[in-house]
Amino acid sequence: MRKVWRPVKGVKFCDLNTEFTLVEFEDTRDKIKVMREGPWLFDKHLVLLKEFDGRLQIGKIELVHAPFWVRLHDLPLMACNEYIGRLVGGALGEVLEVDLDKAEMEWGEYMRVKVLINIFKPLLRRKRMIVEDGVSCWVHFSYERLPDLCFHCGILGHTLKECEAIDANQVDSQRLP
Repeated sequence: MRKVWRPVKGVKFCDLNTEFTLVEFEDTRDKIKVMREGPWLFDKHLVLLKEFDGRLQIGKIELVHAPFWVRLHDLPLMACNEYIGRLVGGALGEVLEVDLDKAEMEWGEYMRVKVLINIFKPLLRRKRMIVEDGVSCWVHFSYERLPDLCFHCGILGHTLKECEAIDANQVDSQRLP
């Protein structure tokens, strides 16, 4: 991870057990950069980061959420603003940031929002949005830097072949000839 994160100053890794590693940054700015620029992947696996809380026992540490940049596609032009970005992104999880290009509106193919997503729940692919006067449209979501994702159940961490929600016969029948 040191090569990927490229810290300006040093960083130390200390294994707490087989699941958790404590990472110490010599410079707070390096830590802020690593926390902000995620999510991080290692060998197609999601690297979950959490602020250190020395009061917790290792067995009580829960890593349930990860920040992802989500692209909101097909928004009406009048809805490409921070308010709507937070509103629509809020359907996915806690909105951490709306990426506006130093303006009040975001013009382009999509708008980006950074959302804290529960990694144990299925990812939403789209959501219906009421625009005005009862007119609705579908807003489609695409997620940046995703690890393995099952396209059957929508949950991160495994693929269609490994999904426990379907049996092997269904997987074989869903393959293209």
